[in-house]
Amino acid sequence: MSIKGQVSTELIVIIAAIMVIFIPLLITVYIKAGGTEEDISMLQAQLASTRIANMINSIGKLGEGSSIILEVYLPKNTEKISFSSLGHGSEVTITVRTDEGVVDLSETAKFNVEVLNQFDNIGSGKIKMEITSEEEIVTIKKKS
Repeated sequence: MSIKGQVSTELIVIIAAIMVIFIPLLITVYIKAGGTEEDISMLQAQLASTRIANMINSIGKLGEGSSIILEVYLPKNTEKISFSSLGHGSEVTITVRTDEGVVDLSETAKFNVEVLNQFDNIGSGKIKMEITSEEEIVTIKKKS
């Protein structure tokens, strides 16, 4: 075998060895990145439910006639936002679809809530809602 042929063979072997090391590493990083995206979506949905519940508490404490338009970001896998009254309070639940199934992320508020229009099939992105205090109840209405 000539010197040129030996150098070419050694170069091919070195490149193959590098590919054997880096291809599994790249696949592992890609898989982990997909899981991280889902974790970020869950955190964004939890943040949105916390912001809504905190705003319900703030408007309820300010008293009758208080109102605000709240804008929250919902991740791409959000299915719906639901509100339920629980005695002398309420619960804000954001339903998110993940690889493992449907997950409900909830936060409690100190005031009863009346929803004037539904928040089903809302999709993702920014949504606006008007939160108003009326007597002992806080009303929530989706804005366009």
